[in-house]
Amino acid sequence: MEKTINVIKITGVPIISSRDVVLLIKEELKKVDKEIKKVFIDFNNIEFISRSAAAALINFKESANKDIIYTGLEEDLAILLRLVAANKIYQIKKQNRPNLKKVKLAELLH
Repeated sequence: MEKTINVIKITGVPIISSRDVVLLIKEELKKVDKEIKKVFIDFNNIEFISRSAAAALINFKESANKDIIYTGLEEDLAILLRLVAANKIYQIKKQNRPNLKKVKLAELLH
């Protein structure tokens, strides 16, 4: 069983400029029957997503207890979501790097 949540119907505007919109999507998701495991989030007619909202959408998708599929994204918005997701992965890898200390070559030779 599947369900579609239309973002423009929730927001009434073609712009997702804050994380608050993600909270609205979460509220809609709570209304979905527990037996439904796949939910499509439809971004048709959405023209802009802020970087912070994109990050919240990525986190939302990762933490949802259902299979969330984003549909109807304009190409540039899909690219934005991919970049934000890639940056998140990069930040995690960057944090796992060992704490290296800079030393001068002369210090190593003595």
